[in-house]
Amino acid sequence: MYSCSVTSREEDIPICAKEALTKKVEREFNNQKSVFSRWLVDDPSKNLEMTIIDLGYCKLHKMIKDDEDRDNVAKVIAKYYGQLKHIFTYLAAKSAWPAMTNQEYS
Repeated sequence: MYSCSVTSREEDIPICAKEALTKKVEREFNNQKSVFSRWLVDDPSKNLEMTIIDLGYCKLHKMIKDDEDRDNVAKVIAKYYGQLKHIFTYLAAKSAWPAMTNQEYS
């Protein structure tokens, strides 16, 4: 049989490690001094201009053969361009870099 012959400790255990230095640093974001200073703020009045540029790169003519349907799709995209851009940026930020998978579009 096993028996322990060590007496129990009565005094407190001495502190051997240094206490962590905790210092709270108050920081304030300054856009003019940051790397984002040259970025432009999204302006909803520019959505139509951005839509026209983006539709120039889009190949709607290959997907939609009817001119009237293509114009209607372009109008819907222009109407909801701000929300579509927000969804795209959200998915791009949430995505596994560097590409978005097909599941994120469906």
